[in-house]
Amino acid sequence: MNDLGDFPAGRYERKYLLTDTMAVALRNELLPYLDVDAHTPPESVRGYQVLSLYLDTPALDLYNQSRQGLKERVKLRIRYYDHDPEGIAYVEIKQKSQGLTFKRRFSIHKSMIESMLRNPNCEHLQHALSNGARGTALEEFAQRRQTLGADPKLFVAYEREAYNSKDEPRVRITFDRRITTNAAMRSAGLNAPRFGSNIGGLNVLLEFKYAGTRPLWLRDTLKKFKLRRTSFSKFVKGLDILGISGQAPSPSKAG
Repeated sequence: MNDLGDFPAGRYERKYLLTDTMAVALRNELLPYLDVDAHTPPESVRGYQVLSLYLDTPALDLYNQSRQGLKERVKLRIRYYDHDPEGIAYVEIKQKSQGLTFKRRFSIHKSMIESMLRNPNCEHLQHALSNGARGTALEEFAQRRQTLGADPKLFVAYEREAYNSKDEPRVRITFDRRITTNAAMRSAGLNAPRFGSNIGGLNVLLEFKYAGTRPLWLRDTLKKFKLRRTSFSKFVKGLDILGISGQAPSPSKAG
C-alpha cells in the first residue's frame, strides 16, 4: 500500500479536443521535449488502457459541482489499468480549488477495494487504517465517501498516450482516445464492461498538466496550432450520455 502524490503543490489542467490527424501532428511537434511515460508498454503504439470508477451521491452532488463549474469541487474515483482481479488499483480524490487541481491517490489491491465497495466500513479497511494508513488518501477517500453517502455511478475507459517533459518545469501531456462509459453500481465492483457508450466521438482529448508557468515551447506550440480550450469532463459527459443525470449531453466538437 502506498500514498502517492501527483503535483502535490497543485497543477493547472488545460483540455483540447482534436482530430486524430491534428493530435499526431502536435505530438510529433512536441516529441523533442518529451519522454514517453514509464508505464507505457514497450510494444504499444497508442499507450495503455485506463479504467475509472466514479462515485457520487444519490442526488449527484459531485456531478452538479462539475457541471456548474464551481471553483471548489471534488471527485471520488477508483482508477486501474487492467482487468486482472488480482492486480492493483488506486483510490483517488481529485479536487479543484481556485483554478488549481490537486490529486491524491493511494494504491491497494483490488480485492480490498471490492470489499470497500460492498461495505464502506469493511474489515480490510479498518485493518489498513490500523497498520499505517491513517492520514493517507485512503482514509480521506473513505471518510469523504461515508460523509457524502457516495456509491459507484459510472465506469469510464479509454486509451491513453502519455508523455512527461524532459526538463523542468514539469509538464505532463496526455492524449485520450476511444473514450467509453457504462453505468456502475455497488454490486458490480470493479467489473467494468468491455464495451460501452462513446464519449467524444472520434476526437482525441488532449490535456496539458503543469505547475507554475508554462514553458516557452508549450506556449509556442499552442499558438502554432491555434488550439482552443474546451471544457470536457468524462464524468459529466458519461452521466449525461447514459441519461443518468437527466441533462442533455453537450456537443463534442474538435477545434
